[in-house]
Amino acid sequence: MLPKLGTRLNRTHLLSQGLTAAWLMNANEGAIVNEFVSGYHGEIFGGNWVADGVYFDADYERISTVAASENFIFTSGSMFCRITNSGAVPGKQGIFAVGDGYTDFACYISPSSGGDITFRINSSGHNFLNTGIDDGFFHTVGVTWNDADNIINVYIDGILFDTSSNAFSWNSSDFLNNFSFGGRPNKTAYYLNGAMSFMYLYDYVINAQNIAALHFNPYQIFERNRFRAFEEQGAPPAVFTPLIIGPF
Repeated sequence: MLPKLGTRLNRTHLLSQGLTAAWLMNANEGAIVNEFVSGYHGEIFGGNWVADGVYFDADYERISTVAASENFIFTSGSMFCRITNSGAVPGKQGIFAVGDGYTDFACYISPSSGGDITFRINSSGHNFLNTGIDDGFFHTVGVTWNDADNIINVYIDGILFDTSSNAFSWNSSDFLNNFSFGGRPNKTAYYLNGAMSFMYLYDYVINAQNIAALHFNPYQIFERNRFRAFEEQGAPPAVFTPLIIGPF
């Protein structure tokens, strides 16, 4: 369950360290998705609010940030999000993109191919086949990258799915564009058919243990969520210690 509107980022939490942006789709109304690290809010173009986030119907709908991507994407980093995809609409569907070409820095699903995920950096493609995330249910997706060793990891539901060591180069000029998720800014193809609950970006490669921790409780980095589930069941907050796994 998404944290309630008005929640705050717990900046002292271990999994908040290195967080460069965190968009949480919990407003339930309006055209703005709040970003909790530096205020790089996202504007919704055409999506609809649903119980677990924002729903996109693959028709030129997306969320675009108010700031250039260079503010929160770096040569080493991680992306973690929660999405659904029914597989009903064939073709490539965007999870996120910098610019319109889907070559600079982008990630998309191919539902008609069994939920394949493609991650591209500066025209270098990295394909992860048959992830199975096109089944209509929510899944968490994590992607980590490191320009120093050319390693890219993809995690599905907190578990390492595959690793790519194909060489890629970094082109910082690409990141002058704004960041979009659910689709790219100005084209008419590659738009998500499904919902998204949140999108987190980090400036370092998160290890497997902490990816798993985020999967099991992606909202532990927010203050008001830490004890809510236990309070709703009548238990005192003191009985709950948030799940933190380290080291980084």
